[in-house]
Amino acid sequence: TSEELVLRLNGSEHIEFVIKERFKRDHLLRDLLHDGMNNEGNAKDLIVIDIKFKTQDDGVLMFALGQKGHVVLKIKDQKLVYVSEDSTSGRYEFTVDSVVADGVWHVLSLFSNGQNIFLLLDGKQAMNTTDRDLNLTAVGVDRIVVGAAPPGDSRQS
Repeated sequence: TSEELVLRLNGSEHIEFVIKERFKRDHLLRDLLHDGMNNEGNAKDLIVIDIKFKTQDDGVLMFALGQKGHVVLKIKDQKLVYVSEDSTSGRYEFTVDSVVADGVWHVLSLFSNGQNIFLLLDGKQAMNTTDRDLNLTAVGVDRIVVGAAPPGDSRQS
């Protein structure tokens, strides 16, 4: 089961993924070639990030830094908090009114389709917002950090 393949972070560790420019260029080229041969809808524009977690503590689940802004998914006062900030729309913060720091497994799904962002918690819609200028595609994200915001970064609070 997936519970057997668990990544345990105790608050002092984190994992950082950096998306290299070469990968972004290759991705853009592949999309251009694919779009030239096939004009089927925009299903590829839907970005989904799933996080399955279990905790009893507050802390940052994920931080994604893009070219125009960032997203933080964190637990504060035992509840899930979504924070986004971008150069066009400014700061947006939303707290889900459910306790998640309860020692039970939860599944968080973040869906992004252009300016629409949806958040599901345990299969139930927790947030739906529009007019956010946030690109969570492989081309739009520079770095993803799991378990913390980057060291010295004030955005985690």
